[in-house]
Amino acid sequence: MANRNIEVSKLSNKINQKMRFIPLIICAALVLFALSTAAIQPLAAQNAPVTTIPSQITTAKTVFLANAGDEDNGLSEQAYASLYQSLQQVTHYQLVPTSAAADLVLELHYMAPPNIVTDGSSNYSFRFRLIVIDRGSHATLWSVTEFLDTNGGKIPFEQAFQTAIERIAGDVKSLSAGQLPSTNSQTTVTSRKGH
Repeated sequence: MANRNIEVSKLSNKINQKMRFIPLIICAALVLFALSTAAIQPLAAQNAPVTTIPSQITTAKTVFLANAGDEDNGLSEQAYASLYQSLQQVTHYQLVPTSAAADLVLELHYMAPPNIVTDGSSNYSFRFRLIVIDRGSHATLWSVTEFLDTNGGKIPFEQAFQTAIERIAGDVKSLSAGQLPSTNSQTTVTSRKGH
């Protein structure tokens, strides 16, 4: 019986020794959890949507509209003329004839890259992309992309074309007022230097 009491006493001592470490393990786990949570919060903030429009866009008075041309020159020229007219009506910006006289350069791109369909055939994804460039620093401040949505051919191309131009003009109006562009547009913000 004495041997059994000694074994029980030894086992009890081992358990007590191991139990001493449980509060340390719990504290270490809590510290690691707190540190990992603190590390994740800045990452979440980095991925948060941008809500501040660059001040160069909201304080600009003059803009130069540049026609970047791209794939179809005839349609690019039509888009440029239509956007120029729309911008005169919907924004507070004064359109100027040279980039040297402008606070911002609005560079209009008309694109029609092919989409490859699963059966191997292709169709085209027509879109306009407007890049907002700070003339002084040549930094790209913002860009928006508006697709020509013909609703599977149910809307005439000319109507979809004009609607996309009007949305681009509306996006510029929103940006100039310090507001995010429409939810229909695909918008990106970048701070890389231009050419």
